[in-house]
Order: sequence, then structure tokens, then C-alpha cells
Amino acid sequence: MSKKQPKDIRLAGIIEASVAEFVEKGYENASIDAIAKRANLSKGGVYHHFKNKDELFFYTNQKLAEPILGMMQAANQCPAAIEALEFYVKKYVAFWKEHGPELAFFFLSMSKALVSADLQELYKVQTQETISFFEGLYRKGIARNEFFEHDTKLSAWMLMSLLDGLIGYLYFLDITA
Repeated sequence: MSKKQPKDIRLAGIIEASVAEFVEKGYENASIDAIAKRANLSKGGVYHHFKNKDELFFYTNQKLAEPILGMMQAANQCPAAIEALEFYVKKYVAFWKEHGPELAFFFLSMSKALVSADLQELYKVQTQETISFFEGLYRKGIARNEFFEHDTKLSAWMLMSLLDGLIGYLYFLDITA
């Protein structure tokens, strides 16, 4: 990738290289220099966009979450709550089945979040967005008589936990469900 590439293409290359480097070597052993080489950029080219490895790691997390947010937005366009939930679950599972390295990156970043206040905050925000999304769909379903009255927050937590557990098993066991 040359320096003449548009910024969004350079950033996409950095993200792809970042995922590969962090997954292969772990956070502690990954380096900006190795990420730059994978992205066909100079080390300074990466530092032009990110001040350090932590910032790049955080940014990579944010960028990898964008497709999931897009799935939520698309699901919210479904007229029926049950249809929206089915759409989201199918898309979510299919997405992660096709994005193993990115999923491995998320597993790595969750362990890093145990000691990083910034990552903890990012995961809190992402978790609250997901819970709110599911709660909204459940409330919509109750209002449309698709679902019985129930604790929507508890159902949202349960569904989120179920899906995250499922994708972990899909990754580790190579299940083709």
C-alpha cells in the first residue's frame, strides 16, 4: 500500500494488519513496526494515524464493532419484533462464522479490558447499546402482542449472553450450524 492511497484505505489496511498481528502475537508481543510492515506502510505511516499501540488497539475494537451496529440498525427496520430478532441472530452468527480472526481479536481484547480502563469503558458502552437494542425489540414485540409481558432487560441480557457464548463455541469447535 503506498502513501498515495486514500486515508480510509490506509486505515483499513492498518486495521487488517493490526488484527492479524495482535491475534498471532498477542497484545504484549505485537509491535507497531510489525503492523506497519503487514500494512505495507512505514512505522511513521502508522504513527501518523495512531499515537501508540493502545490507541490503535482501541480504534481496531471500535471499527470491528461497526458491522454489528449496522446489523442492529437494519434489524430495527423490520416491522415485526420477532422478524427483527430472527434477522439479527442469523446475521450476527453468520458474520462471526466468516470473521474468525476478528472474533479472535475480540476475545483477546476482552482479556485486555480486564486491565484497561479505556477498553472497559468501550465494552460498557457496547454492552449497553446491545442490551438497549434487544430490550427495544422485546418491548416492541410486547406492544404488538408478539410476546407475552416479561422482564425485557433480563431477556436482553440472556440473549446477548447466549449469542456471545454461541459464537465462542462456533469459533473453538468449528461448528457449521
